[in-house]
Amino acid sequence: MTDVPPTPPPNPPPTAPSADPDNAAPHPDGLLGVLALVLGVLALLFGVIPAAVAAWGSGIVAIVLAVVAVVRGSGPKWMSFVGIGLAVSGWISGIILGT
Repeated sequence: MTDVPPTPPPNPPPTAPSADPDNAAPHPDGLLGVLALVLGVLALLFGVIPAAVAAWGSGIVAIVLAVVAVVRGSGPKWMSFVGIGLAVSGWISGIILGT
């Protein structure tokens, strides 16, 4: 009697990467942070000149983009935080100078 080792089971085929957002890699490009920073600057400029509606609109978009950038880990966080600060400053200056 000869002892023949058992044959191993075949390897399963490789699977495609899942579309699960929890497994997604962070986005290192920082585009959202840059957009938040630019829109924060626009909110501040629109707040200083009498365009309070534009300051509110661009400020809201800047804050939303900055929060998304921080949560997703997209690029350096300082751009997002500066964008939030500029957007809030634009709101405050729009309120003070718009009245």
